[in-house]
Amino acid sequence: MEIKEIINNCCSLAVYSEGQKIIKKSSDNDFKKIIEAWNSMTDGALEMPAFGVSIDKYTKEQLKSGLWVEFIFDAQLSHCDMPFSKLLVNVVGNFKGFNLSRYTQEAGYAGRCFYLQLSDDMSDFEKVVKSCI
Repeated sequence: MEIKEIINNCCSLAVYSEGQKIIKKSSDNDFKKIIEAWNSMTDGALEMPAFGVSIDKYTKEQLKSGLWVEFIFDAQLSHCDMPFSKLLVNVVGNFKGFNLSRYTQEAGYAGRCFYLQLSDDMSDFEKVVKSCI
């Protein structure tokens, strides 16, 4: 299964807006809207090797500003031999590709990321996420 499809298996998500964390459960309409927008945005996206890595301390500092979506899973999963229980993306409307930072209990947001190259940009996804805050 591709990483963009794995997102559909998350049990909840968190939206971070300027450091404020808002949890959306799978039963919430906002959760469904965000997942639908994700699927639309990633339709035709290509998974590619990421150039960067996540550093837990730096990533947690970055969560204090901007717009982020954290996909939360009910168990540790693995993709391309890289484990995670959460995936985090910085939502920036004009981005046409982005890293998904992996979180594990042992290391936090540390290590290699996944990268998705979009066929368009994140602007529609950004609008939907902002409407759910």
